Amino acid sequence: MSAIVPCYIDFEQMPVLDCSFGELPFAFGEYGDIEDTTLPEADLIEVPKAPEKQVKSLRFNDEPVFQTFEENRSDKAVPKVPISVGPEDVPLFKCKSGHMYDEIDVKIALLENKIFNEKLGEDFKQPQMNYLVKRLRKENYFLLSDPIGYVTTELLLGSTKSIGEFPVEVVRDCVANIKYILENVEESGSNYVVNYIESFSITNRPGKDQRPAVRKKLAQIEAILDRM
Repeated sequence: MSAIVPCYIDFEQMPVLDCSFGELPFAFGEYGDIEDTTLPEADLIEVPKAPEKQVKSLRFNDEPVFQTFEENRSDKAVPKVPISVGPEDVPLFKCKSGHMYDEIDVKIALLENKIFNEKLGEDFKQPQMNYLVKRLRKENYFLLSDPIGYVTTELLLGSTKSIGEFPVEVVRDCVANIKYILENVEESGSNYVVNYIESFSITNRPGKDQRPAVRKKLAQIEAILDRM
């Protein structure tokens, strides 16, 4: 006789039926010629349910968390050590003139290139344009992102004549700003950035304590303000 052995496998929900008829296993949906009318035996094998996958999600805290990293800047200072010169090293002045080559045509080509680059650099120098940019920045300092930082830099790095180029109220605000900066650089190894645009900062570390010079300039500014 012919019979269908109903075997199925479902790895997630359904159990697994191990169907066999004597020594002849039956594949899924396979017809087999069986002389005996005895139905094959089926053993129920329980398959453990696969563990659920952990769903990873990203949540943002309602309250921001701030962490401050503090480090002594002097620990990062790299001492300046002159580079040792070996017997086979070529001095810098000879490199600029092509003396490290033996071929005369190569030396001439390097010299011609050096002269051309120097002449090209002179042609592209624009001192008038740099002066114009500085003048426009000073006239429109109130449009900058940090006008007090800019004027403070001008007062500390410029001459005392620059005090009259800004309103008295702004100069007084800068005096208060200088005093605040001095309070923040009292600790050894500290540093305070006055103006990011001008890359100007005041430092207090061994070998580079700028506080005395700042205090001296502050006294000059205050003396001029008292006379105004």
